[in-house]
Amino acid sequence: MNETISTSKCESTDREIRIWNVKFSPLTCKEVAAQIDKWLDEGRTGIHLTGVNPEQVAKAQKDQVLRNAINMSDIVNIDGILTVWGLRLKGFKVKERAPTPNIMNLLLERASKKHESIYLLGGEDWVVRNTAKFIQERYPQIVISGYQDGFFKDDGPIIQEIKRLHPQYLYIALPSPQKETLIQKIKPMGVADVYYGVGGAFDTMGGKCRRAPLLFQKLNMEWVWRICQNPRQNGIRVLKYYPSFVKLLFAKKHTAQ
Repeated sequence: MNETISTSKCESTDREIRIWNVKFSPLTCKEVAAQIDKWLDEGRTGIHLTGVNPEQVAKAQKDQVLRNAINMSDIVNIDGILTVWGLRLKGFKVKERAPTPNIMNLLLERASKKHESIYLLGGEDWVVRNTAKFIQERYPQIVISGYQDGFFKDDGPIIQEIKRLHPQYLYIALPSPQKETLIQKIKPMGVADVYYGVGGAFDTMGGKCRRAPLLFQKLNMEWVWRICQNPRQNGIRVLKYYPSFVKLLFAKKHTAQ
């Protein structure tokens, strides 16, 4: 049965934007980190962060699990300059793009200062191991409870391990909607204080690829750098999902399964 969803309906506050069937948090990286800091100091747990770019927005139009995961998140950082431009085109006030790796680094700084624990889940085995090593060297006061690559068939033992360790932060570098499905599954179990799907952050920290130079970041051209580093994978993703997002900008309504 098809469900007709209006993409023209929109709502906005200083802390939340709702359009295209999903919500966004128009916060800067520092504002996101400050809010997480405040919640944790207040004793709050089960905090869920999601970063979205045009690919996630396009996928969410037909993927209800992904759409629900985004909308049930406490903060949805806008990680994608085309998303920022699209929201501004629709008249919303978005101060800046809030890249997930930048937010992750700010949260790692807090974790190091407060001797908090983290768990890393996702990526190739050598990548997640190198990521753990990188974080430990850069943030020596962080407690790395454990790590696990993303090539597993049964998540049961992994969930039990994370539940036993109960890290303050669970960083998940799995593809969408796998990471969203997993977070939806384990969040009610209370296995961590903060859940964050961090996309390709492990790949840059673990040495699989290099993050764009600062000039590219300032010019909002990181996507070009990623395509140049892996044109087959990243180029196909851009060609597959970005046109759908552009069409969404001008669509009055959209039909999803």
